[in-house]
Amino acid sequence: ARSDHPAQFRHDPGVPLQVGYQGGAGAYSHLAASQHFGDRSIDCRGYRNFRELANGVERGKLDYAMLPVENTTAGSINEAYDVLAQADVAAVGEEIFRVKHCLVALEPIPVAKVRRIASHPQALAQCSEFLATLGECQIESYTDTAMAVGKVVRDGDPEQAAIASREAARRHGLEVLKSRIANQSENYTRFLVIAREPQPCAPDV
Repeated sequence: ARSDHPAQFRHDPGVPLQVGYQGGAGAYSHLAASQHFGDRSIDCRGYRNFRELANGVERGKLDYAMLPVENTTAGSINEAYDVLAQADVAAVGEEIFRVKHCLVALEPIPVAKVRRIASHPQALAQCSEFLATLGECQIESYTDTAMAVGKVVRDGDPEQAAIASREAARRHGLEVLKSRIANQSENYTRFLVIAREPQPCAPDV
């Protein structure tokens, strides 16, 4: 249901837009938001899941949110489409973001010494061919790529790694063990930009 006080969408370039995404800092949704809004001043907020992200838009806490709906390798992201169908929001724009998966860890160890890898299920699916070469390495689904990086940091296990962006690794001080590990080198995710009301979503509006 809508709030009694509709959000006032701010288009003054001097006032930051509130933009939400699913995951932690450095997640692909976060990077896609930065790419989409370009030089426009934005404050980004991470949410645990798509439903909470949509709620943030519905309740006027967010001006916009980035919702990933399709990937060239893994196909449609059904959970995102389900939320989009149920939520009282409008798709007002889109962003095509090139996803560059990396294997990251605490220390620059050989890939053969990695014993556990965590990442979002979509990222794991997009890197399935690489993962199939790792033998008995344990693969774990996790909430988000950037949050998987945080798990590596918290656990402190040098033989544990995550699949995530280079930016997420940089933010957490991790090493990139191997880059370009996706099944397809041209790996893109399509994001819908959602808001509470139908409207233009160009950064310079």
